[in-house]
Amino acid sequence: MIIPFGDYTPDLPVLGNPGATTANNVLPAIAGYLPLSDIAPISTALTAYCRGAFSAVGSDGNSRSFAGDATDLYRLVGITQTNTSSTAAAYSCSADSYWEFAKFDDRVLATNYDDNIQAMALDGTAFGDLSANAPKARHISIVRDFVMVGNTYDGVDGAVPNRVRWSGLDDDTTWTVSPTTQADYQDLQGNGGWVQSIIGGERAYIFQERAIWLATYIGSPVVFQFDKIEDARGALCPRGTIQVGPSVFYISNDGFYQINGGQSVPIGAGKVDKTFINDLNHNYLYRVTAAAFPEEKVIAWSYPSNSSDGTPDKLIMYNWVSQKWATANLNHELLFRAMTVGVTLDGLDAINSDLDALPFSLDSRVWMGGNLNLAAFDTDHKLGYFTGDALDATIETGEFQPQGLEGLRSEITEVTSIVDGGTHTVQMGSRETQAATIAWGGLAAENASGITEVRSNARYHRVRQMISGGFTSATGILINGRKVGAR
Repeated sequence: MIIPFGDYTPDLPVLGNPGATTANNVLPAIAGYLPLSDIAPISTALTAYCRGAFSAVGSDGNSRSFAGDATDLYRLVGITQTNTSSTAAAYSCSADSYWEFAKFDDRVLATNYDDNIQAMALDGTAFGDLSANAPKARHISIVRDFVMVGNTYDGVDGAVPNRVRWSGLDDDTTWTVSPTTQADYQDLQGNGGWVQSIIGGERAYIFQERAIWLATYIGSPVVFQFDKIEDARGALCPRGTIQVGPSVFYISNDGFYQINGGQSVPIGAGKVDKTFINDLNHNYLYRVTAAAFPEEKVIAWSYPSNSSDGTPDKLIMYNWVSQKWATANLNHELLFRAMTVGVTLDGLDAINSDLDALPFSLDSRVWMGGNLNLAAFDTDHKLGYFTGDALDATIETGEFQPQGLEGLRSEITEVTSIVDGGTHTVQMGSRETQAATIAWGGLAAENASGITEVRSNARYHRVRQMISGGFTSATGILINGRKVGAR
């Protein structure tokens, strides 16, 4: 009897679950699962917890990376996080503040709400205030030829959490309302609450706590037309929204959704929504971040679980092609999609003078500039890529009875792992009734023939497959069982 490693579906009942009740430290693939690598740091450290990170490509084709902590902003030069904070005043992020970035022309903009919006040339050495009349803002994005910000504060109206403002046309320094420059603002009406995120492009998706709007450019004097496309559903986590192609993925208060145009489609219902919402530490929603594994067609959300101190310790991942899910245990600070910055041979020497001991081979694309990678800041405040050693993986089946032995007691005697590569061990779980507690046996290793000999004698069975040392793919298990007498 072959049991494929199906979709990670912990929200479904265990008995007869067609998927996996655990799929941890793996990437969801078209068929089965792929290995997930650990974070391999490649930079020097920030001085404190990373509050935001961003990559951009300039008009010269070169990529740059930026980051910020509570008091400083940085540009990555080679492998060094170089302090590029304003010389005019120190930054002061509050406990729940974070940096958001955007690229406008050949400048990078940074906002954290507590300080004035910052701006610097992509190759600059120090940030400075964007403009004397620009508002403070929690969120920032580029919509057509405008800088658009949301959840704002200014000296006239104070804090307006449901406000969206935009700069003059093709001028990020002009913010005075004017039909000539087209700089203006819009207060979003209704019970939507705080603006949580702005996803830019030709038009803008604006997420509030309990509403979603679509802003479309129509020109002066109105400038943008705002259409509410979701009412009573919005973004739970400010940095949990991410755009991939024409689609935007987000976390609402009842789970995961994908929106393309005007309709939200649930993608985690009956699979992971309940498990995730219950595991998420709701005191630290601002620590949730999202980024994509471009080559694997996977989106990853980083979040602090209820067992953490607020530092993100888990990932939940979604393959938008296969619509499959998986998780990982990984302590880190945030995720972002990075464009690698080219490193010279001297730069490699700064990372490790022993070139044979580098975290990646000399011909790795990590050392080349402009390549898209899923990146993270680890708990040492260092930038890294998911190119380290493969994490130890665990995949657990639903509860089953061998084919032809439904309703009978049976004994599982052999498990063959359909896993390409790695070292395989198996743990059997069993119970006699659905009211009983599952009992797990000891770990069993496979023999030279690739078969793991086990003894699981019960009415209901589960298999916990563990893989270490890296692997190519994991697609399922083959079990041998037989009928046994009643006890």
